[in-house]
Amino acid sequence: MILDSPVDGHDAACPDPSYVDVRFVAPGGERRQMPWLRAAHEQRLEGCVPVRMFPVRRGKRLAPGWWWSATTGRLVHYGSAAQRDRLMLLDQDRRVVDLACRPVEFVWRAGSSVVRHAPQLLVRRAGGRRELVDCVGVGGLSRQLASKARVLDSCASAAG
Repeated sequence: MILDSPVDGHDAACPDPSYVDVRFVAPGGERRQMPWLRAAHEQRLEGCVPVRMFPVRRGKRLAPGWWWSATTGRLVHYGSAAQRDRLMLLDQDRRVVDLACRPVEFVWRAGSSVVRHAPQLLVRRAGGRRELVDCVGVGGLSRQLASKARVLDSCASAAG
């Protein structure tokens, strides 16, 4: 999906990935922030706990929960039915060797605003390839999420 107009007051142009930071909670509980390109090569982000949890919302049919992952041997947090279903499928994929829920939050500037986005999952495949995943429900991809996805795609490509 390609969008050519600004989304929610944010500049639709992708920032240079070297100007994008990530926040994460390092093993031991220390909150850290560093440039994305450095973190992508120096940090084992799959081992990080969620940078922020999913809120419980009254009236929702499904509350956030935990999926016991046979792949990782630990619980993986989820916040929606779409994310739970994706976790279940990834956990059965033999090419997946690690899963983490919201281990990083990307932070960048769009004009005078600061934009933050924590992809719902980080997946490591056999061979070392990592993927950032946002799970979209029945409503499909919003314009705001599409704009953020373009930035993350640019960041992922720059990190290799």
